[in-house]
Amino acid sequence: MDVSRLEAIESGTAVPSVTESELMARLYGIDEELLEETPIVLRHGDGIQLLALRNELEPLGADTTSRIIEVANAAQELMSLESELGLPDRQLEFATRRMAPPTRRKDQAPHAVGANWARALCKSLALNGPVPSVTALVAHAWPQVRVLYADLGKNAGLSGLTFADGRRGPTIVLNLRGRNEHPLVRRFSLAHELAHLLIDFQRGQPLALLSQFGTDQSLDIEARANAFAMRLLCPEKRAREIVRRCEGDALQAARLLVIEWGVHYGAARLYLRNIAGVLALPPQPPPDFLTSFDEAVARRKWDEAEQSDLDSRFPFPSVPSERQTHLARAAVRLFAQGKMSRGRLCDTLYISRAESVERLVDYFDLHGGSPDLDDPHAR
Repeated sequence: MDVSRLEAIESGTAVPSVTESELMARLYGIDEELLEETPIVLRHGDGIQLLALRNELEPLGADTTSRIIEVANAAQELMSLESELGLPDRQLEFATRRMAPPTRRKDQAPHAVGANWARALCKSLALNGPVPSVTALVAHAWPQVRVLYADLGKNAGLSGLTFADGRRGPTIVLNLRGRNEHPLVRRFSLAHELAHLLIDFQRGQPLALLSQFGTDQSLDIEARANAFAMRLLCPEKRAREIVRRCEGDALQAARLLVIEWGVHYGAARLYLRNIAGVLALPPQPPPDFLTSFDEAVARRKWDEAEQSDLDSRFPFPSVPSERQTHLARAAVRLFAQGKMSRGRLCDTLYISRAESVERLVDYFDLHGGSPDLDDPHAR
């Protein structure tokens, strides 16, 4: 559905079809039967409007668009449940507590802006070596941010989404499929989305960005985010030290970035070319780039470092991945406190009302109230 059609339906000059009614009900997170009685308006500050505009210009396909809507709804429901729990407004806290922008020269190139942000952040957080885990860094340094994991498709080329608005954010969504299945790519993707939150949300306007692998790097917003992500993972000074230490062995320099710093080969190749003039690296790593042992060790190390909070022991694996973590925890906590009915809990997590939801209570260990859930931003 394009934006002009949506606006016509909202203004009352067009009547939605059955399919459009179903789509809009999912988009706005309300019961389809209430559409005739509940006016739907894209309020100022709702980031989903930005995604709708982008999809009109760059259609993603019905399946992918449907998955994005599901994820946007999950982020919106999470904010609503946290409000019911009496937790502080994460959006407001993030807006008031994020780091101050570093000094910027007039007409500074986008990549230089991203690099400055990364340098300022590394200094602020005293990051002097490889980031052990970007996942853990985001969790501890920005407790207002929720990271959700979703199946956005293997062939859509999507790496993630970032929301920052009053209804859904601040929330980062990482695609579980495609290139993100590799921990080093997923690590970079998370750092990239973090850049969007820190840099592109500065004016307090609604933010809803969709990141794709292979996006035109001439786009300022992507150049900033990529420069930030790369320098958060490995500062320029350290990368140049690696090149000098390797005495011109480009492949060895790239190996060190992969194994020691957790940078995937493609990013390492471009980084070494841009900051140290290393031109000898091929587009794809050669067969002997890493020994089978080194590759196995590196893969295991970074897999463990960048594990999501998804758990194979989750009682109902059919629950969409974006609802299994923060959303499920908030809903089960409300249920355990007697503030949410069994039926609503089942509807929220898309499970049958015949299921034993007590398994979820046991899973989250909420019988007596867990101390960690008293933390306003428990993850």
